[in-house]
Amino acid sequence: MTIHRRDFMKTSGCAAAALAISRGAHGATAATSKGPSSSQSTETGFIAIEEHLIVPSQQEHVVDSHPLEVKRELLVHYGEQRLADMDEAGIRIAVLSAFSEGLQAMDATYDLSNLDPKQVRARQTEAAVRWNDELHGIVQAHHERFRGFATLPMTAPDAAAAELRRCVEDLGFVGALLNGFDSSVNGTPNYYLAPEYDVLWAECVRLDRPLYIHPRLAAPDPFYSLPNCGALRESPWGFHESTARLVLALIVNGVFQRFPKLKIVLGHMGEIIPFWAWRIDHRLRHGARPELAMVQSTLAQNVFVTVSGFNNTPALQHLIAVMGADRVLYATDYPMEDATAAATWFDGATGELGLSPEAAAGIRAGNAGRLLGI
Repeated sequence: MTIHRRDFMKTSGCAAAALAISRGAHGATAATSKGPSSSQSTETGFIAIEEHLIVPSQQEHVVDSHPLEVKRELLVHYGEQRLADMDEAGIRIAVLSAFSEGLQAMDATYDLSNLDPKQVRARQTEAAVRWNDELHGIVQAHHERFRGFATLPMTAPDAAAAELRRCVEDLGFVGALLNGFDSSVNGTPNYYLAPEYDVLWAECVRLDRPLYIHPRLAAPDPFYSLPNCGALRESPWGFHESTARLVLALIVNGVFQRFPKLKIVLGHMGEIIPFWAWRIDHRLRHGARPELAMVQSTLAQNVFVTVSGFNNTPALQHLIAVMGADRVLYATDYPMEDATAAATWFDGATGELGLSPEAAAGIRAGNAGRLLGI
């Protein structure tokens, strides 16, 4: 069931508007009650699609950070602890993916000092195959509860398309996850704008599987050298700002015009873009480049958005008003976020916003099931 802006505003009504006003910009509330029961999680629970781990071959190739230091133990738990946390949070199926920055930052996580660009591409392709094979084994060990997103060697477009094909057709993966721009060759950000990447976009369309574009550490910027601003470079701001830049670059450079059936997924309520789309198009139309004013139309046709790590009810209200409930998906950002707190928040938010049972069920699982073929 599709809920568009006008329908959503009717169903949410005055109570939702009053909620947004009363909570203001600080609408998230801490969840303290326990999540759904394990029986609910295995029968009618959530499909959560931004759930992270570190595969064995990745363990020595991650960017050090405080969140990683705190959560490393959970990131390398593939069985009982993860399943128990899923049960407590009411998650029926988790789509697993390699922890950020994945293979998109090999310049920071591998010794590439003696390799030329061609050798870097070969090294990344070999690593992607190995990581995906390991993820496949983890998924198969609990195949009723896990699915997988492929890691792709984005420095080599032909190899990325071939690896996506292998992972979907041979390993049963439900798509792929990119950790932002790729800096593996000489540390230079690659935003995938070269014509050579058309082979990958075409393969996504042929397979009818989405690309999840996930954040990574923002590129160096003088802003992050200002007092206290280095703390913003990761998940508070830089992750999302840099992901928005990547997606906007793809949009205004015509990727979705050339491939109108290409589907991408953005986490964290859309990585800023749904909240700023009107303004971007508005100013492009009133400036010198009105032909580039296609952010809103791309959101409507090509983009799905998850609620991962963003337990804020007014933000969800706005997201549904912009995107429609049928383009909103569930995710928790486990283990970086508390999956049980996310479930408790979401169940409360659906009532506070007056979502219909059909719309709520779609966000919980139905929309992801249709998109990913689960």
